[in-house]
Formats: sequence, structure tokens, C-alpha cells
Amino acid sequence: MDNTEKAELARSWFEYVSEPREMWRVKDEFRGDGPAHDLSYAAHDNGETLPDDYRYQFLVDALDAISNENGAEGLEPDVYTSGLTEWLNSSSARVFYLSEALNAWGGAVDGFQLLGQAQLQEMLEVYLEVEKWI
Repeated sequence: MDNTEKAELARSWFEYVSEPREMWRVKDEFRGDGPAHDLSYAAHDNGETLPDDYRYQFLVDALDAISNENGAEGLEPDVYTSGLTEWLNSSSARVFYLSEALNAWGGAVDGFQLLGQAQLQEMLEVYLEVEKWI
């Protein structure tokens, strides 16, 4: 089984639900110990970060990018300022990604681009963990 097929299989372990809120999660039949748990654990920085809706979204995005053979180039940050600020506000730990983007890009970008680059850094972090897991 190649990486594309593995990513497609792993993608089938997750579902998008609208109750109690809109989010991605592991399907009930794949909860508990097993490969879905292991992948989720890897995407959450091997247990260093708490389960998080954005991390699950980025995990699914990474699986889609791998299965579509787009690689990391297929990842794109949110295009709406409100989405980027919600992402940043969802965890104080995300200030780290903003600081990293600021160090990398400095004054070369505006605030919107800086937030996008910060979000993309987290997406890439999750992508690399998913790619390593596959």
C-alpha cells in the first residue's frame, strides 16, 4: 500500500459533525486504541498539545493533501481574517506560531499575511507529523 492509499484509508477514520458544534473527529467505530488514535496522537504533537478542533482539521487537510498527491504545497491558511483571528484566539499556545512567522517574515508582510503564515506553520507541523506517521 502506497502513501496515497494509506492517507485515503486514514481519512476514512474521521468524520465532520455539526453537533454539538461543527468539528472533525474520529468516527465512533475507530475510537480507543488503534491506528486512528495513534495518528491523532501524532497530529497533536505526540501528546504535547491538547485535542483541538484546529488540529483535527489540519490532520484531515494533511491526509487530503497526501492522498491527492499535492504534498505540503496543497495546504492553505484561512482566507478570512475572522477565521485567522479565531484560530489565534483558540489557544494561547498559538502565539508561538505568530512569533515564529514574525521572526521569519518580519516587516515584509502585513498583519493578515502574518497571521496566515503563522497558521500555515502549524498546518505544516501537523502535516509533517502525519507524513511521518504514514
